[in-house]
Amino acid sequence: MEWTEEVIQKLKRLRELGASPVRAALALKCNKAVVKAKARELGMPFPHLRTQRSEHRIKEEAARAKAGLPLISSASVLTGLRPDCAI
Repeated sequence: MEWTEEVIQKLKRLRELGASPVRAALALKCNKAVVKAKARELGMPFPHLRTQRSEHRIKEEAARAKAGLPLISSASVLTGLRPDCAI
């Protein structure tokens, strides 16, 4: 892959918007590993998947609390049972 200034700017913008390495790779039409390596080279590595999931969970819990919905416990995530779904 040739990293032109335009492609680098697009990668930077995707990274700023929170795109995953997979989505950035699809947008740039190249391999995920190449995108991750270039982002790391530019000093803006993608966060680890575990970090992304943790941040997403925190945002979701805050949104549920704000909406007055019950929070999802870790046990319900592991078992697939949700407290707000009737059985």
